[in-house]
Amino acid sequence: MAATEREKERARARYWRCREAILAEKKASYSAQREEKIAYQTEWNQNNREKTRQYNAAWRKSHPEEARIICRNRAAKKRAVGGNHTAKEIKELAAKQKYRCANSLCGVSIKSGYHADHVMPMLLGGRNDIENIQLLCADCNRRKAAKHPDVWARERMLLL
Repeated sequence: MAATEREKERARARYWRCREAILAEKKASYSAQREEKIAYQTEWNQNNREKTRQYNAAWRKSHPEEARIICRNRAAKKRAVGGNHTAKEIKELAAKQKYRCANSLCGVSIKSGYHADHVMPMLLGGRNDIENIQLLCADCNRRKAAKHPDVWARERMLLL
């Protein structure tokens, strides 16, 4: 009985050694294929710049909210403030705000359009998380700009 247990243990060890080798080989193959794909895509984009621009412009036109989110997430990454959000989170936020401007003194409907505003502006160290975003009408967002939330509240006479 001990001999069969030893044989089973050896078989298990052999399996794991082979498995590690197979996984390492797959990882190397995947990396090589990925690099080839990236090189091919880069070359194709360079040779077909006009097609790429047209495709990207059409996509941005048909997906305006996703395009704006990509821009906000890219800006946050560039400024190294951290955080990101998705289109689904923005839609949930709009529903949570009952499709009204987050400015309590305004309350205009934002169904036809809105601006995603950072409560604490990224310029002042605010993150790009959904918890730091409010949906405002265009006029309120232009008035708020990159102001600190306390300054904005004082201007609206909500704080003394």
